[in-house]
Amino acid sequence: MTGVQTCALPISVSATGYKLITILVNVPVQIADGSNITTTFGLAKTSSAFTATGGTSPITFSIAPGTNGISINSSTGVVTVSATTPAGTYIETVTATDSVTATSTTTMTVLVNPAISVAGGSGITTTQGIVGTSLEIGRAHV
Repeated sequence: MTGVQTCALPISVSATGYKLITILVNVPVQIADGSNITTTFGLAKTSSAFTATGGTSPITFSIAPGTNGISINSSTGVVTVSATTPAGTYIETVTATDSVTATSTTTMTVLVNPAISVAGGSGITTTQGIVGTSLEIGRAHV
């Protein structure tokens, strides 16, 4: 049941009396939006913001297990992956918690690819009008 509910409660103090009180029941908190993150070791990246509706304000966000280098801004819901997060695939749980501890969760995937470096190649010295070539340039995972 949501919305404002009214009830009368008996109060005993050598006599019986009633006090009218208002009970506000908010709709459950629901987490939405946000995004997965794909990056490369050495490149910091952020998600789009996770949002929450319903619940009882204020709403805060948390992330678990919160792998080293993966964090969330508790008020904006933006997840950040630092440049030093090791390469790998991480499954993280994002939780929205309202002020009366009601929660809603969703999962996200963070993919950190290995760093790459360019290998090979060489400089070219030539004269205008004369074609020159370099050694092959390749890429190597670090």
